[in-house]
Amino acid sequence: MDLRLVGVGSTRLPFSQVQRQLFPWQMFGIVGANVTGAGLLFANPMTYFANVIFWTKMAAMAVAGLNAIAFHFITAATMAEWDSRPQLPLAARFAGVMGLILWTNVIVAGRLMYYANTWFRP
Repeated sequence: MDLRLVGVGSTRLPFSQVQRQLFPWQMFGIVGANVTGAGLLFANPMTYFANVIFWTKMAAMAVAGLNAIAFHFITAATMAEWDSRPQLPLAARFAGVMGLILWTNVIVAGRLMYYANTWFRP
């Protein structure tokens, strides 16, 4: 969805159609990621709570969630008008760029989290 917002992916389809097709998959993916992430967290919580990269990931996820909520309830209110425009509104493109940056941060932090115990030893 974020790629479509910045004008890179699936530009031949109207945005409202892309949104309708991808939204259920987005919700399924975020629920699945949260369930599996909670399982990993509860398996060894003290390792994660002392990890600076874990908290970076959690902060990025929180801001990404706020970005998605703001997009859904504020920016997307005029989504019906976007299909007739040659380019999406600036607020929608900004939400897409922020989403890409934040979710990339979440992925990279998730991969680096396991190395933090060796990098940041006192």
